[in-house]
Amino acid sequence: MDKSNRISRAFYQQLARLFYAIAATDGKVRKEEEEELKKIVKNEWLSFDASFDEYGIDFVCYISITFDWLQENDWGIKRAISDFKTYRESNKNLFTDPINQLILKTSAAITSAFATQNKSELVLLNKLNMVLNN
Repeated sequence: MDKSNRISRAFYQQLARLFYAIAATDGKVRKEEEEELKKIVKNEWLSFDASFDEYGIDFVCYISITFDWLQENDWGIKRAISDFKTYRESNKNLFTDPINQLILKTSAAITSAFATQNKSELVLLNKLNMVLNN
């Protein structure tokens, strides 16, 4: 696997961890949140990156694949924002303004997919906004 494939896969897996943490911040990932994420991945993320891995899988699909794995394995979310911040600081070139805006849009859509945003979701969105805008 070449370096660009590893970078792309790691980028989308990191986004999946972030989106999972946002969906699970209130203690449960709801079906509506998962469906909203998958809709945005299909309708918006694929337009940002149409590249494929060595197996013919769209790199963007690693968001959904990893999200599903995290959900099945009850992944802990406590360090999600700090891990994401560390990853972003090490890979600033991957975080363009359009990507940052889509990350924020996706995150807000996940939190709004079921009822309204609660306090813990708003706090997490605020922290994410600060990470992406610093």
